[in-house]
Amino acid sequence: MIRCLLARWWLEEYLEDTLEGKRAQWVQAHLRQCASCAQELAWRRSLQQALKPAPGATPSSQEMWQEFQQRLAGRPLPARPPRFVWGRLETAMLAALGVLVAVVWWWNQPLSPSKPTASRVAVPPPTEAVRLAEENALRDRKKQPRDLMATSSQRLASAVPIHQGRRSPTRPAVASAPPVPAPSESAGQTATPAAPQVIASIAYAEVRDAQGELVSRVFWQATYDQYGQPQAVYIEVNDPSSAEVETNVPVEDRSVPDIVAGGDDTRRP
Repeated sequence: MIRCLLARWWLEEYLEDTLEGKRAQWVQAHLRQCASCAQELAWRRSLQQALKPAPGATPSSQEMWQEFQQRLAGRPLPARPPRFVWGRLETAMLAALGVLVAVVWWWNQPLSPSKPTASRVAVPPPTEAVRLAEENALRDRKKQPRDLMATSSQRLASAVPIHQGRRSPTRPAVASAPPVPAPSESAGQTATPAAPQVIASIAYAEVRDAQGELVSRVFWQATYDQYGQPQAVYIEVNDPSSAEVETNVPVEDRSVPDIVAGGDDTRRP
């Protein structure tokens, strides 16, 4: 079986006389021994002879081209169906109508809720009434400390000033910023710096005996300049002879008391 397969593999070369050497001798010996392979060889030879063209039957290329031209000329051309003008007009009208509908739909769409532009969020300048209201509110806020000082000065209108020759106790300067001057009425004028303001220190004390009874009330106020030096001291005592008030003044000048602000002196007389 394997020899038959190998012989049939080389039969094509054996028919074309291209098989040489020991292979050609082996194929000839196998064909004499195997009838099936010999029959296969005879069938292939007959097929090869049948497929060979007859001499002079093959036309030339020029003849083939002329025959093709004759066949093409004798073939009737297919009739082209007529194209109506109204069909093309209808198509163009439909396309134009579609474009018009799309433009109208896009034009009627609302604006997208995107971020507003700068022209939409621009704040108009404040009116004259708003500007005056803001200036009045600022002026009222800056007048409150001055009103408080005016009220304290009215309460101490009847206070008795200390003699100029006496020394007043030294007190630390109160850290307070000078009030900011109010804005000018006209926009064109520049604000002038305010003069340095004096600083006032106020204290109140009550003197009670051992039973807790109120003996005397002492109200004290000292005014300092911008450098922290005392300028004037005012004292108001309901009954100065009924109690002894603590002071830090030297022994030779015991007439000026030093009252701690907001404290109660409970010394016994």
